[in-house]
Amino acid sequence: MKKDLDKILSRTLLTYTFLLFVVLILKIAGFDYFGLDINNPVILSIDKLINKYNLNKIVALLFFYFNTYIIISITCNCNNKKIKLVPIVVIIIYYIIRYFLSSLIHNNLFGSIFDTLFLCVAIIIINNFLTDKKLSLKKLIKNYIIFAFINIIFQIISSFTRSINIIENTNFITSILLNLDYVLLLVILYKLYFMRGDSELWATNLVGGFSGLLILLKTQLKEFPTKFLKTKNKIKSYSSKERFETSLYLFLFLLWNIFQVFVVLFVAKLNNGLPECIFIILAFWMNKKVFGKAFHMKSASSCFITSNLVYYVLVRICISINISLLFPIILGVLLSYFTSLLVKYNEFKLYRGMPKDDLIAHCKICNLNKYDTQLMIDYYCERKTDVQIAMKNNYSVEAIKKQKKKVRDILNNH
Repeated sequence: MKKDLDKILSRTLLTYTFLLFVVLILKIAGFDYFGLDINNPVILSIDKLINKYNLNKIVALLFFYFNTYIIISITCNCNNKKIKLVPIVVIIIYYIIRYFLSSLIHNNLFGSIFDTLFLCVAIIIINNFLTDKKLSLKKLIKNYIIFAFINIIFQIISSFTRSINIIENTNFITSILLNLDYVLLLVILYKLYFMRGDSELWATNLVGGFSGLLILLKTQLKEFPTKFLKTKNKIKSYSSKERFETSLYLFLFLLWNIFQVFVVLFVAKLNNGLPECIFIILAFWMNKKVFGKAFHMKSASSCFITSNLVYYVLVRICISINISLLFPIILGVLLSYFTSLLVKYNEFKLYRGMPKDDLIAHCKICNLNKYDTQLMIDYYCERKTDVQIAMKNNYSVEAIKKQKKKVRDILNNH
């Protein structure tokens, strides 16, 4: 699983971005189903426990430390051991300064301006004195602005879909719930950023998120006419009997799958987990063939029983979408990944960080030229980004992506 973690995280980010926009559109259309469930018995029990032992400030400090650490490490492009201790010092200085300036920054607007400027100055100082590789001031400010922009956009969309007014003061448990998906997404962004070694924060975020979604949609729309014409010409070549058999098979196949999905959703509805089940199914189908060939049971009956059992278990363990939109998506992506491991085939497996000798040996079997072989080595063995490879070869990023996809298909299908 470790070698596929890069793809799992990036696909989770892409799937979440897509479904978040779907939720946003539904919210604009008046479908108000995604509000925070602050009356959930488990949430109320946690809130009661926190209030009973006065743990509010401790929990808030932990969130503050985590958020500060992620921002500093990503913005400064540094995750050494010293950086893990730096946020503690930064937080102490922050509270001391706020204490003496409390009369000047008593409202939310001035407080937000102070927080932004303080953290910006702290990051510049940390970059100059505590990082192994110092970034230029321009690059540092650029990273910080990008991170702040991503943060603001997510908070606005999240608050809107959750029907929470971010201008007004929210209670403690509401703030925790609003930040749950945010914290999980920060972990994903942090892992992707340092796993890929991207020099650009924007590139890391967008490959899995907005840009990845746009590229996926663009590719699908571009390939659709070709696939449609190919299928149409193939059907034209069939005899009347073959056309009838194909049409009948497709009709029965579609009918069976609709029935199977209906049963899964019906069982989920009985267990008060219909929205969560829909999110899990969508995440699974969006990534069904990403990690390899799709897994199929030997018979339709065994597929029916297994599918219902798996989705029942996932719905039972899933956190409500009124608490976290990301958790059911993670379950759906992991389901697509683990089912791909059940497929028994001798297909060559490409993954980031793979041994160079293994890749070169398979490239020779596939009769790849030196350029295509080096392209695969740069991306899969050296872990270089598309941007870095494009700069090295003096090509556009789009050209590199197209060639990489073409060569990858050759390697996987040989």
